[in-house]
Amino acid sequence: VSQSRYNVAKIETTNSNPASTSQPAAQQYTVKVSISDGGSFEIKVEAGSNQCDVLSKAQNIGKISGLLMKYNDSLGTNGVYKINDKGSEDQVWWVYTVNGKSPPKGCSLINVSDGDDVKWSYIGS
Repeated sequence: VSQSRYNVAKIETTNSNPASTSQPAAQQYTVKVSISDGGSFEIKVEAGSNQCDVLSKAQNIGKISGLLMKYNDSLGTNGVYKINDKGSEDQVWWVYTVNGKSPPKGCSLINVSDGDDVKWSYIGS
């Protein structure tokens, strides 16, 4: 009898463990991305992603060939230094708009919404 109770308790514990139950698929958002001198494309990212995550995923799946993004203390966010090898390793020259507006914060602080139209522009010389 005690062995039977042990098995029941073990099954109940296993079933309540989120890692062992099937989870619903994460919600995907579609984002249109345009990069000056780099064309445009659509990309799907998980809900809760930020605009920097979009660039990272674009590099990971080959939509852009290179990305240098690093945390900038003075900005309090990631700065985008290079996209497709255009830019500088020590100066942020990339700016972006989301749906035609310049966000008040850096890309790691702005979450993605489904259907966003994001344009990255190089403003360096």
